[in-house]
Amino acid sequence: MKIPFKIQENEIESGKIYIPCEFDHLDDRNCHLDTGSSYTSVTWTPELDEYPVVDSMTRTSASGVSVDDDLITFKSFGYKSFYVKNFRAVRYSQSRNQESRIGMSLFKDLNLNFNFTDCFLEVSKTRDDYLRYLLDVDDNKLFYIRSKINEQEYVTLWDTGAELTVIEPKLINDYKNNFEYIMDIPNGSDATGNSVYFKLYRMKGLDIGGHQLSGNVLVMDFGPLKNKINNEVKIILGFNHIRQLNWSFDLQNKKWDIY
Repeated sequence: MKIPFKIQENEIESGKIYIPCEFDHLDDRNCHLDTGSSYTSVTWTPELDEYPVVDSMTRTSASGVSVDDDLITFKSFGYKSFYVKNFRAVRYSQSRNQESRIGMSLFKDLNLNFNFTDCFLEVSKTRDDYLRYLLDVDDNKLFYIRSKINEQEYVTLWDTGAELTVIEPKLINDYKNNFEYIMDIPNGSDATGNSVYFKLYRMKGLDIGGHQLSGNVLVMDFGPLKNKINNEVKIILGFNHIRQLNWSFDLQNKKWDIY
């Protein structure tokens, strides 16, 4: 199943990927694709407010601030022939409303092919035996590749929800020749809408599968994320680097590749 996506270009190389999504009799054509989120969440509307609450979820993002939201169940959630029945999603509150966000709860254990040349995501259950690299997948279905800086390998979260690639401060000190300071960003925000302080750098020499990538990166303390992602992560690969390549992931058999 090929799902078309649209790219929203923002400032300083940042951006988002949007895919069409359909739930029950409702359509939401502006669903932000976020592979760094374990859950899917939907914008509050009066129609969705009529859905009964089946549970609650505490969300904690990069700021470390926790937010409680309701969980509701859709009879069907997906796009055309690709859908999941009895699908649970976070419904944002009316007071803290955000755009709909598609996380890995919709795509777990599937084969995902991200084609940025023609702007589509291909979703299937077919095993791909030709992928070259091992993929780490955690209990929340977030997935991790390996990237290198000056031949040193790092665990890297593959996160379309990060509008720019994010790194830990230690990498700046370890590889000073790879980074050029640009500016402070004191008014950044995380996935819950809370404020986060970033520093912006220009980075060169990020090696992914033999491809040398450059681009802007945000620097921040990963401490608040340690309970959400692999503790060994030093790099969160975001939109601006992800879009430079085409990617294949077999989440069931834990393999990945680029093409």
